[in-house]
Amino acid sequence: MEEEKSNINNLVDHAKEYVETTVDLMKTEAVDRISTAASSFASSIILGVTGVFFLLFASVGCAWVIAHSTGSKAIGFFSVAAFYLLLSIIIYVSREKWIKVPIVNAILKLLTDDK
Repeated sequence: MEEEKSNINNLVDHAKEYVETTVDLMKTEAVDRISTAASSFASSIILGVTGVFFLLFASVGCAWVIAHSTGSKAIGFFSVAAFYLLLSIIIYVSREKWIKVPIVNAILKLLTDDK
């Protein structure tokens, strides 16, 4: 009878250890996924800011070249602005296909991907 109690106590102890280990593993996986998502977000923000600066200076340069070649500063800057307006309209019309779905899918994949 004493041996059965000892076996049951061992089983309960092992079950407690298993649950604690499982909880620790789940916490570790959650921290890993959150840190991966945070680092991806931070690098995306940095890349986005540098991309905006590049686009800004490239746009000013293009506008300046167009203005210099046409002899009118207004034409150069308005033509670059018209290009961005056209690009914005195209992006807005196709935002579901090109922006929302891929971004949502990338975030979901990052957070739910099994390693």
